[in-house]
Amino acid sequence: CIMNIDDALRKIAAENNFTRLDVGIVTGHDGETYFSATAWGDGIGLHGCTSMNGDTVAEAFANTVRDAGKFRASSIPEIEVELAA
Repeated sequence: CIMNIDDALRKIAAENNFTRLDVGIVTGHDGETYFSATAWGDGIGLHGCTSMNGDTVAEAFANTVRDAGKFRASSIPEIEVELAA
């Protein structure tokens, strides 16, 4: 299913419970440009956001979604269960 950029961004934000989602182009120290995506939401990073880069917009968003998931997974408390023998 091919969707336009508006629908795609809404879908990414909704599926990942992001309150804000940005994409930009950043120039590195070597003069090369790359894409950067930033997501905001509860449980993401130290300040409620995370940003990752990629060679394409899709790669930057995929890296950001993955990184946000790692932050959220690490904030889930561990539960120990003792089973009766």
